[in-house]
Amino acid sequence: MDLNEGEVYVLLGPNGAGKTTLAKTICGILLPEKGDVLINGESVVKNPRIAKEKVGIVFEEVRNTYHYLTVEANLKYFGYLNCIPKKVLDQRINK
Repeated sequence: MDLNEGEVYVLLGPNGAGKTTLAKTICGILLPEKGDVLINGESVVKNPRIAKEKVGIVFEEVRNTYHYLTVEANLKYFGYLNCIPKKVLDQRINK
């Protein structure tokens, strides 16, 4: 499966189909039993940090954000926690 920058993808399927497992594997949270996930040609298995730098995901039914903050404030907060430089973070948020 090839995913292109700037596009939004949705995984659809019945319960137990492996949607969450696939998403967690892409994010480097789970390691695949076989194969690999490549992001810009770099292995998530060998370098899970690449997924943290390049992939954004929100899992359903999990408090991933602070509901009382705006979307921008949440992005800034978590960006600061992940030591993303202010200039880079502002560019990403604006994009």
